[in-house]
Amino acid sequence: SAAEGQQGLETLARQNAHTFLYSGGNDSADTSHRIALAAAEAGDPVRVLAVPKTMDNDLPSTDHCPGYGSVARYVAVTTLETTLDTRAMPETYPVKVVELMGRYAGWIVAASALARTVDPTTPHLIYVPARPFFVDSFLADVERCTARAGPPPGVPRDNSPPPRVHRPRRPPAP
Repeated sequence: SAAEGQQGLETLARQNAHTFLYSGGNDSADTSHRIALAAAEAGDPVRVLAVPKTMDNDLPSTDHCPGYGSVARYVAVTTLETTLDTRAMPETYPVKVVELMGRYAGWIVAASALARTVDPTTPHLIYVPARPFFVDSFLADVERCTARAGPPPGVPRDNSPPPRVHRPRRPPAP
């Protein structure tokens, strides 16, 4: 809020700060923006700079955020390891869902496709966030994938709450 921006500006003034660098993701960039707006409104010459650093890689006007490369590599390696585990023990773990964190951009989930540079058969299914998630469709995708290529070794999916989760309605008990 504007009041929070003003409060941040007052804190900087008490510290006799002339420059404010704030490294982080969406919330940090938003806070920096509020403080910069308060400074402009007050005619305060403090310089405010948001330094993008988020593993989500979802800051507007930013090509690649520091932190994303590390998480992209980790996700690709984890997806590949999941594939190898599933192939080694298909009866124990016929289908694995790799739940990944992130916001709604989908870059982290998309990074799981990098595992295909080592093994073109993994992952079979990738679900990016911010799209409706239909449980029936998901189960049908798994069945179709299993019939075509065996159980899917990894199903990367963002753990952000999807806009809508559609669950089949069960008929009332007789």
